[in-house]
Amino acid sequence: MIVSHPLTSSTIVSAHMWVGTRGISTASFHNVIANCPIGQFHEAASQRPCGAGGRIENPAAQGGSESSTVPELPESIWAHPLFIGSACFTPPTAWFSASRVDHRIRQLRNMPSSSDESVDAALTGVENIMLWGRKWIETSASPSSLKSKYHLKRLDQVRQAIETGTVSQDMATRMVDRVVSDIATFTNVPDLTGASELKQPPESRIASATRCLLDCAMLSDPELKPRYLKRLHRALDCALEYNATSDDQRNWNVILWLRRLMESASQHHASYIDVGCSVKTGATDTIRAATILRPGDICSEVHGSDIVAPRPELVNRMFSRHRIRLYQADPVRQPLYRKYDAILLANVHRHLDATLQRQLLGNLGASLTEGGLLIINWRFGATNSPCICLQRRGRILSWTAETDVSTASQAPSQQLVDNSA
Repeated sequence: MIVSHPLTSSTIVSAHMWVGTRGISTASFHNVIANCPIGQFHEAASQRPCGAGGRIENPAAQGGSESSTVPELPESIWAHPLFIGSACFTPPTAWFSASRVDHRIRQLRNMPSSSDESVDAALTGVENIMLWGRKWIETSASPSSLKSKYHLKRLDQVRQAIETGTVSQDMATRMVDRVVSDIATFTNVPDLTGASELKQPPESRIASATRCLLDCAMLSDPELKPRYLKRLHRALDCALEYNATSDDQRNWNVILWLRRLMESASQHHASYIDVGCSVKTGATDTIRAATILRPGDICSEVHGSDIVAPRPELVNRMFSRHRIRLYQADPVRQPLYRKYDAILLANVHRHLDATLQRQLLGNLGASLTEGGLLIINWRFGATNSPCICLQRRGRILSWTAETDVSTASQAPSQQLVDNSA
């Protein structure tokens, strides 16, 4: 899914690096009390838990209760396609402005990772900006652009020599070493001659040096710099919109399947939460879940959580119109503030690396009631969207059912639901 490419590693910021280092406090979500009046709901999220005065402490934070113990996960699930492959990001390269802009946008939006489509969208957007910047520099009469034009011409000559095969492999390597070393000195970016770059083939090193040169040239031009950064911000911000992946039919099938599982287990008046409910887009899938799970009193409580804090007006609107409670939570770090009978984790876990996936599933398992269900889904494509169900049984999360909820597949079979009971 992710290739080792200079622009890829320069554009997309690593979630597992950022989740552990960002200075965003997550203690506030412990105090979001499910039964507090709507007018006090958002205010409660900013208060410290104390267990007195009518507020409920976070049971997971107390750490002394057996029921809050993180359950064991079945090792067999890690061989499932849902968990095979790289996370949807690679570490950044500090010298590239796209990396710094991308990082800043994620900090502002509390969005540590990107979905599959974000990578392609970001790469395309940044490449187009580089082409635009090169045309500007080549036609510019500014004295500051003369040196950049000179180095661009040298890079083009080396690239052409390699592509036409007019030089040997050893000669091509020496030519690349010389021109890249000069550009590293000119741009004051020693990383261009670092150990990781030296391992790359000559073509990749030329591409990396070209981007670095264009990046520095556009930043050093007083007229071009603001336009360049604005275009970068726009392109990367648009690419991150893909993070809120949504597919109405797929999401409908996920919740329908969960309802059948709960019906087969004779669950009523249950509690449900959508983890990673995308409050930025209005938590529309959580509203859909409420319309499916509430009839017949299958679920009486419907909640949604996200790493992004919901706006107070959204919190109030969701409760007054749909009786849905939203709050901020980071279950990678610790369990949710209360336990639920059903938890949905759709298009979330593959934004993290394998270690953080284990932490996330363990903390969500600790957030389940006895017999509670954890539904895990990822949309790989229109015809490939596997979904599994884990059930808490004492200190163990058991794998109980599996289906595919892609738009091209039929609704989950009743036999599968019956077999999972």
